[in-house]
Parts: sequence; C-alpha cells; structure tokens
Amino acid sequence: RTLPSWLILAAVTPGILFLAGRFRFERGRLRRDVMVHIAASIVFALVHLGGTALVPSILWPGYPIPFARQLRGLFSIYFVLDVLTYWTIAGAFLALHYYREARSRDLAASRLQASLADARLQALRGQLNPHFLFNTLNAISTLILDGQGKVANQAVGRLSDFLRYTLDQDPMKKVTL
Repeated sequence: RTLPSWLILAAVTPGILFLAGRFRFERGRLRRDVMVHIAASIVFALVHLGGTALVPSILWPGYPIPFARQLRGLFSIYFVLDVLTYWTIAGAFLALHYYREARSRDLAASRLQASLADARLQALRGQLNPHFLFNTLNAISTLILDGQGKVANQAVGRLSDFLRYTLDQDPMKKVTL
C-alpha cells in the first residue's frame, strides 16, 4: 500500500538533489535560494501526496476511497512531513557537499604547506654550500681524532648556531661566515 509513495519519492529525489546543488544558500543569493527551496518543498509535497493519492485510483479502479477524499486526508496528515522530508534530503545533500568542499580546501592547504616546506629546503640547500659543511665536519672529525674533544664540541656548537641562524634568515639573503 505504501509502495506508490516510496516510488514517487524515489522519482522526485533527483530533482531535489539538482535544486540543492544549484541553489546552495550562497552569500549574496541567500534570499533567492531560500525562496526557491520553500517553493520547491511545497511543490514536492503536492506532487508526492497527489501522486500517492492518484496511483491507487489508477491501479485499482474500484478503490473504495475516492481520490479527492484520499488527497484531503493525505494533505491534512502528511503535508508538513513531506515539506520536512524535502528539507532533510536537500540538507543532507548540502552537508555532504560542504563537507567534501572543506576536505578539498584542507587537502589543498596541506599540499601548499608541503610545497612551501620543500621550497624552503631547496632555498637552504642552494644557500648553504655543501663543501663548507663537509670541510667543517672533516675538521671537527680531525679534532676528535687528535683528542681535542672540548674544542670539537665547541666547533659542533658553533656550526649548529650557524646553521640555525642560516635557517632563520630570508632564504634569498646570503649569510656570510
């Protein structure tokens, strides 16, 4: 007995989704979008309840309840529920749409941050002469082998300070030793 109602609901749901995708309550168009959805929810209720009342009359010619009486009964009981059904379907669609949009923005922001970190690293590599770093590390290694651990420790600390200073500077600015 309720199958016609569900079939009509399934048939009109793509229209609800289309309207929800087209009129998304955007800034500057909010009033228009609200009015469209109010009108569409009323039309949805009329179509759904009208179709639900009409189908039994068409399928079963001797149906005991006349169409007009059945339509009045459905409207008096289910009209508000149908309007709420429309808003629930449209709201769920919009919630999913905005969730996906937010996830996409977050993903783009994280990609941008990763790209920025990579660019900073590339700038550091271009700024820091690798021969200087290798020569300094070799000199520290020699100090350690010669038993001058205290001096080697100071050299490591100074190298660390220099590298930290280099990282804190503008990547395009040359840092002199």
